[in-house]
Amino acid sequence: MERIFEYELKEKDLPATINGLVGQVIKKCIKLKAHEWCHAKYTENGVTVTSSNGEVRSVYANERMSVGEILTVHLTDPPRSKNGHRVEAVKGELEILYEDEDLLIVNKTAGMPVHPCYGHYNDTLSNIVAYHYESRGIELIYRSIGRLDIETSGAVMFAKNKAAAGRLFHQRELGTSCRTYHAVVEGWVEKDSATLNKPIEQIPNVKLLRQTCEEPNGQNAVTHYRVLKRYTLEDEKVSLIEARIDTGRTHQIRVHMQSIGHPLIGDLLYGNPDKNCGFERALLHAVRFKCRQPFYDDEIEVTAPYPADFVKAISNDLFITPMH
Repeated sequence: MERIFEYELKEKDLPATINGLVGQVIKKCIKLKAHEWCHAKYTENGVTVTSSNGEVRSVYANERMSVGEILTVHLTDPPRSKNGHRVEAVKGELEILYEDEDLLIVNKTAGMPVHPCYGHYNDTLSNIVAYHYESRGIELIYRSIGRLDIETSGAVMFAKNKAAAGRLFHQRELGTSCRTYHAVVEGWVEKDSATLNKPIEQIPNVKLLRQTCEEPNGQNAVTHYRVLKRYTLEDEKVSLIEARIDTGRTHQIRVHMQSIGHPLIGDLLYGNPDKNCGFERALLHAVRFKCRQPFYDDEIEVTAPYPADFVKAISNDLFITPMH
């Protein structure tokens, strides 16, 4: 997918750009890093300057431009090879929470994988995203920024170009982008808030399941939670919690909450079947997503509405009781 940047050189830019050096204008004014636009240098008309009379010329980084001229940089993803990964476009409903020229945030339904996997080749969120663009004549090389388990509903972000993906992944590493989850768990969680810092490992000889373990085994995993309310659901004590994770381990919130005796309601892997209150999926929803626009640095925050089963699970609160 192509991303186009334009910038008109101003008199005040000359000192910082060494009198209009193209490479410096790209770095200081458009704020692209060298690795982000290097492919454009080798693309026909990838970097051009338009003069005041409308004449367009291709330029190199070591050339200069004049005040009033417009520099244009075309960023394009490399074409897919014949054997490259391609997702089949499949028509389906897509609940868009936010979209601009660099990213897309959608509300994923529970039971839908983000990417094609064994047993799910054309019924995933990526299939529907591919259709969303291909039906409009846009070829998309999809890049999801942080996945969700198949059972988990809520906000998922896709980068629409390679440069944006790199910047958004970097935000994840720095912690400037984050996702907030809501979950309904068994029992009344005693502490109003806490941080669970417990490594997670695969259960030996069981590929799907994870468990907490002692250091130095497993992968580092940190979950922060706070209790929003404690109530009863189908005569069972439950708590609605809000959680954030510093790490993205498989089943992290589910495993951490189970480790303190409060597995998620409906969790058929880590919960108690006799306390599922009629729900058949772990009640975990990515309710908010916050990040910075990768090129303009504006703050973006979206809220993903609860699905019907989550609404049902939290609307039957007969009473709320503080623990302290």
